[in-house]
Amino acid sequence: MKTLIITVGTRQVGWHCADGIVRCLGADGERGTPPHINEMYQQLGLARSHHGDSDKPEFAWGVRNLGELMYQQCLAVQDFSSVVLLLDYVVIEQLVADGLEQIILWGTDQPEGTPWNFRRGDTLWLAELMAGVIKQTWKDIQVDVWSPVVAANKIQDIRREVEEFIFPYVMDRLQPNDVNTFELYIQNKGCAPSVAGTLEICAAALTRQCVVNYIIPKEPDEMYRFIGEGRSAQRATDCELLSMGD
Repeated sequence: MKTLIITVGTRQVGWHCADGIVRCLGADGERGTPPHINEMYQQLGLARSHHGDSDKPEFAWGVRNLGELMYQQCLAVQDFSSVVLLLDYVVIEQLVADGLEQIILWGTDQPEGTPWNFRRGDTLWLAELMAGVIKQTWKDIQVDVWSPVVAANKIQDIRREVEEFIFPYVMDRLQPNDVNTFELYIQNKGCAPSVAGTLEICAAALTRQCVVNYIIPKEPDEMYRFIGEGRSAQRATDCELLSMGD
């Protein structure tokens, strides 16, 4: 059995808009990215508001709110074809050809009380969007979303959640005296460093029990390409496989 765990970051999901531009749900005009979040709200006919009573930019609605809106829109028409897997399409395509059976999507969902400048970037709804389009595209793959309620800065809490999930999951799928019956693949590019690092540590502890591989999507040189007057997000077109055991 082959399983892929993807940690969902804010810029892994795009949306194919009516004007032909693929807008990244996490691109907010910073660090050279186009203001796709503002443009998405405009296309929805909504004013982009703020969480709580603040009107500070760091409290503006982000992927947590926008992702939920787009997910509800997909559910209403029972169609996820507008969702674009910016990093993971090439990863899934390659692994499916090699016998992939299950995908687990780890979306962040920080608890109430976490400041909105952090919580607004939670990716639980992006994970649901990814699950929808994966199921629609690769119908034979089992897809599960895992969104534990834990703060991204609580390293010990994240480790506890991962250990309690991943170790029993793997052990239940191993056959006695045969370390090669189960293969685990990890794609953790683009997520919160605390999440990526914790998954790496826990996966490293499993290399004596099963095959564990990193699969790393290679971002295109031109992440956003001009189409008319807009900039369209580009998908990764290649990926690299690394053995954690090696």
